[in-house]
Amino acid sequence: MNIREKAQVPNIHIGMKVPGSVIHHRVIFDQKGRLIVMGLHNSDDSDGWEREGENQEYFERYAEKIAYPLAINIICYVMTH
Repeated sequence: MNIREKAQVPNIHIGMKVPGSVIHHRVIFDQKGRLIVMGLHNSDDSDGWEREGENQEYFERYAEKIAYPLAINIICYVMTH
């Protein structure tokens, strides 16, 4: 699984990127090559999925442009592999 761009989603309460932080996406595959676990480090993508209704600017900047597309790509990958 290749992710071409790794954009950071900050925690909604912090509201800014952490300068110099490196974003890591780690995955675990089962014996048949199916993705079973994915960990996202230095990015709070789950806030983009679950807190999008709390702040319009946060929604437009992070949920809509970063967190949702990543979630859709993960779901499509899992369903087709």
